[in-house]
Amino acid sequence: MTMGHADLIGWTAAALMVATFACRETRHMRPLAVSTNLAFIGYGAVAWLPPVLVLHLLLLPINLWRWTECLGASEFLKRHFNARLLLRGIALACLSLLVAGDGSESVIFGNESALIRLLP
Repeated sequence: MTMGHADLIGWTAAALMVATFACRETRHMRPLAVSTNLAFIGYGAVAWLPPVLVLHLLLLPINLWRWTECLGASEFLKRHFNARLLLRGIALACLSLLVAGDGSESVIFGNESALIRLLP
């Protein structure tokens, strides 16, 4: 039995997740969590697993934001970065992935979806 590319990416992502949970300090955990999100995004894209892909697309900006807080950069980012706009963009991208190919793209792109309106 040979391991395909998707399996290799998936097992790497799983190992990164275990390493993330094993961290005791947040300053070490957040970069691992970001790496885990990126690995699972790759896995979800290659193996076409929309729930995995959407989950980690949503978790990535949260982990990036928390990582910047650990680094003390959060005040600068709060002044110069629109997190709400980023979350809306990610939610829109996730929704477009979920409806790709069924002809309902115009519904999502024509009006804001309920999910996007619920974001803070």
